[in-house]
Amino acid sequence: MGREDVITERFSIEAKEREKLPAFLKKTMAQANNNCADDKLAVVCLHELNSNHDHDLVVMEYSTFRTIIGSET
Repeated sequence: MGREDVITERFSIEAKEREKLPAFLKKTMAQANNNCADDKLAVVCLHELNSNHDHDLVVMEYSTFRTIIGSET
């Protein structure tokens, strides 16, 4: 078994860095932020057509993730 990039008690985090993220992903995250009420956290769910929803990806901004988990990372 490999080793996660970020070590926490509850999460196994794999971190990737790219020169540029896909434009559709950035646009979708911006849309989620724009549609988000002040008391909610913006999250994007990515689903591949004709696949099981259990394998969907959930994406949020790092600042949102930190809000959820507190000071764990």
